[in-house]
Amino acid sequence: MEFNRNQFFLAGLVLLFLGYQFRQIESFTLNERASRFIEARMQSARAAVNEFKEVSYREPVKPFDRQVTPPRWLALAMMAIGSVLCMHSFTMPKP
Repeated sequence: MEFNRNQFFLAGLVLLFLGYQFRQIESFTLNERASRFIEARMQSARAAVNEFKEVSYREPVKPFDRQVTPPRWLALAMMAIGSVLCMHSFTMPKP
């Protein structure tokens, strides 16, 4: 399946606006359900790392309100890719 001009433009706008949104926020707090989901995934990843290192290490149990701080470069990268996709869509032939 090939992308046409409108799909490139939409993908670019979504990335551009999402990058702008990430640029405006400093951090956000996940709800309990999302925190439990991430904790379950991280627990299996920690178990694999501990098995590889052969060290028994366990972090203390934290309350289920995980705070996420997105890195600054993520927002800038999303905005850059989004703007390139929008510009590319203008150079494509009309459908």
